[in-house]
Amino acid sequence: MKRVAIEGLVDPIDVQTHKRLLDVLVAAGTPVLMACGGKGLCATCHVYVQAGAEHLSPRTPREQLALRMLSDKRPSSRLACQAKVSGTA
Repeated sequence: MKRVAIEGLVDPIDVQTHKRLLDVLVAAGTPVLMACGGKGLCATCHVYVQAGAEHLSPRTPREQLALRMLSDKRPSSRLACQAKVSGTA
């Protein structure tokens, strides 16, 4: 299990390894868009990872392609549907 802190929530959430950030956000009741249903095609689930990005899966080719569409992309940008909590501590 890992712990993920979400902006706007007081307490961090325990998360199973290899769980998508999208699933974590939805379970926490955080409103998140996902026009393509979480397939990494639309970039509507774009999030900024403020800390701990090294504990997420690498960007997939699909994620890299979708992120190119965004005008507000930052180095910390990820698609919540593609980023998974990794097994590293």
